[in-house]
Amino acid sequence: MAKNFKKIITFLIILMISLFIVANSNLAFAKETSGAVEMLHELDPSSNFFTQVEDTTPIEITDKRASILADGYTLMAQNSNLELYFKAKTFGIAIYDKENGYTWLSTYERAHEFINTAAVQNKIDSGITLEYYSVDSKGVIKSAEISYCSKSNNKTAGAATVTKVDNGFDAAVDFASYGISFKVEIRIDGGKLTVSIPYESITEVTVGTLNPKNYKLKSIILFPYLGSENYEINGYCFIPDGSGALIRYNDHKSSTAYIKKLYGDDYSFTDYPQSSNIKENGVLSLPIYGVNHGYNQAAFLCQVEDGYGSAELHSYPYMYSLIPVNTSFFKYYVKDTFTVKMSTSTMTLLNEEPYPCNYKLSYTFLNGNSANYVGMANTYRESLGLDQTTEADNNIPLRLEFLGLDYKPGLFGKNFVKMTSFSEALDIIRDLEDNNVNNFNITYLGWNRGGYFTKGATNAKAAYLLGGKAKLKKLSSYISEKGYDIDYTVNPYVSNNYGAGSKNVKKIGLSPFEVTQKSSLEQTGYYVLPTDLASIINKKANRYARLGITNLKLDNLNVAYSYRYKANAVYRTQMIDQVANELSKLDGYKISAEKPNSYLLKYLTNYYSAFYESNKFIYETDSIPFMSILLSGVINQYMPSINYISDYDLAILRMIEYNIYPSFIITHEEAYDLRYTNYEYLNSTQYDLWKDLMIRMYTKTNDALSSVIGARLTAHSYVDNGVSKCSYSNGVTIYVNYNNKNVNVDGVSLTPYSYLVKGGN
Repeated sequence: MAKNFKKIITFLIILMISLFIVANSNLAFAKETSGAVEMLHELDPSSNFFTQVEDTTPIEITDKRASILADGYTLMAQNSNLELYFKAKTFGIAIYDKENGYTWLSTYERAHEFINTAAVQNKIDSGITLEYYSVDSKGVIKSAEISYCSKSNNKTAGAATVTKVDNGFDAAVDFASYGISFKVEIRIDGGKLTVSIPYESITEVTVGTLNPKNYKLKSIILFPYLGSENYEINGYCFIPDGSGALIRYNDHKSSTAYIKKLYGDDYSFTDYPQSSNIKENGVLSLPIYGVNHGYNQAAFLCQVEDGYGSAELHSYPYMYSLIPVNTSFFKYYVKDTFTVKMSTSTMTLLNEEPYPCNYKLSYTFLNGNSANYVGMANTYRESLGLDQTTEADNNIPLRLEFLGLDYKPGLFGKNFVKMTSFSEALDIIRDLEDNNVNNFNITYLGWNRGGYFTKGATNAKAAYLLGGKAKLKKLSSYISEKGYDIDYTVNPYVSNNYGAGSKNVKKIGLSPFEVTQKSSLEQTGYYVLPTDLASIINKKANRYARLGITNLKLDNLNVAYSYRYKANAVYRTQMIDQVANELSKLDGYKISAEKPNSYLLKYLTNYYSAFYESNKFIYETDSIPFMSILLSGVINQYMPSINYISDYDLAILRMIEYNIYPSFIITHEEAYDLRYTNYEYLNSTQYDLWKDLMIRMYTKTNDALSSVIGARLTAHSYVDNGVSKCSYSNGVTIYVNYNNKNVNVDGVSLTPYSYLVKGGN
């Protein structure tokens, strides 16, 4: 009996221990963190500041292969994923995706039901559209457009000689009436289609003998209506505008469209915008767009793989140019006009030769759970080769950008103004540590002798006015010992001097390449030779090392332009390749930049001034965190300076949804001291004024985002109007409720204007 009693007691003890372990295990996986903010106004969840709840209505998918063969298409190539068809009459293509049975056409097949003019129908049917220049007898340069199917004497404007090759075909395209010809190479590889035009294949010849004419190729558009549809199906176009935007198919008529040069305007050919009253809506920094048809059914991601320096993205909403179709495409500029300024006049000239680059697009076809903007982001990240690089930590970093010194004009030169010494910066960090801010990413602006605008690009000596070498080393050592990061800002691409030892470049038209710098004193700078980037920094390596400087923030890194240096003309695609090559030589430093272009991403540690919404153009229906899906777990993103954001509580919720960290620009002295300096526009920076808000905003965002440091954002959706759901690779899910009411979704309850973190350890 005693033995049985002991066995029972032992069994009960083991059972209780097991239940305790299981209970604690379940508690670990059911971990919850929540919080709320106090909004001063009610939000409209239907606005395009938010993502809309997905329409899960499926589209009808039928096998169209028999019908397209009957319409004149020929099967040119196939593999285990795709079948490629070609229609010689229109230079049209069709791609059959074996994974989901969907057929993508380069034309809108129902256009005849809506289009009444042959010219518009031909434009939609044509797989190629050209723009060309012609010069009249007075030397005036004119441009016009011609499509492959445009009629002339009952013949199409273009003709193609086609040759089958492995996995595709080559087409020698001839616009004989204009003396323009080139080769188009079309291939399939796995689930990807590539379309390219080799630079060396482009030819232009004089047309006619009695009345000879010269036409010059201005631009090429390949398959502008591939994947085009209208509001009658459930679908959208994704464009990389701001944080990312969707243009959902609907019947809202639009007279405007999204048309932007990739990587911004080339200021070698155009002037910098003069008006400071125009809102800066950001550069198109990613060379992609995407098309979705049906909820998680069929999609593709289009990517510029070559010729990126001359590409322009066009995305047309419903009824733009009175065409009832949504479509998106890239236009490649082959030549540009530029202005040469004479002593008393100006002259408009044209590049005689095409830009020295190939033109290549790829289309990656997506299906199932990848047929959406999340799948597009994952596909693009893989193509960039971005591996997980951010390290897990206990707390997210708070970014503080300290302004060290600047100057104001004086009677006998420059009067320097100290705003934040190295010791004062250290005191601010310690004060925030005392208030439970336990991780930092510091940026120091105006740290070196003379400040940012006085040889800030090259001077690697600590400013005496800020405490000199000893105090800077003390700051760097403290940051390093604590495991924080600190970037020192330099500006290697812009010189304040023209000539006098600086390797300044010129515009293609041979005028000085000036850049208007962001300064209340209207500072003008001059671009220097991009291929000197690494040497400008590396020749100061010993000085940086003695100061404990290992991290740099490089300004003007995201500007892409054509230029002349001595007798050589270098165009944007070449210049972009030069920049990437220079950054590859700086592997001894951690590099950060503001709003970087795509070709910079794999070299960066931090992405500053990240977009937290689209530009909310009227035709955009959704803002989405595409950049966050792309970069979470790879590159830390930080908000623009919150000093200049009006709605702090909304910013907290958006940072939590988009996985973006808070950022402030701070000085020890009051901003009044910046009067008459370059930074007079910074009208509120004193730490004492911002301290309480910084602590509150950091505490809220850290409460939520500390659980996903180093994790990838693997899914994003709105599960109800104004309620976002973000899932991460470490099992954490974060909900954000932007509504002024309680919401119950997925079995969880959310209070007004709140966030909830579930899962994780």
